[in-house]
Amino acid sequence: LSDVDDEYMTGATVEITDGFQSAEDKLAFTDTGSITGDYDAARGILTLSGADTVANYQAALRSVTYRNGSEDPT
Repeated sequence: LSDVDDEYMTGATVEITDGFQSAEDKLAFTDTGSITGDYDAARGILTLSGADTVANYQAALRSVTYRNGSEDPT
């Protein structure tokens, strides 16, 4: 992750694309001091927002987790 013209970022998105099942698939993120997350369960999109350094966004993106709630995930 890099930004060639600034050391700060204001947002990032993570999206489940292939085979997304809204009733089963979930992305999660624990808010930090300045970066917050909002998950749109209907579309499978996690949006991170808040001004912070590129390094802190990189750490935040690495902390995103995926969970499949199905008893028989495919």
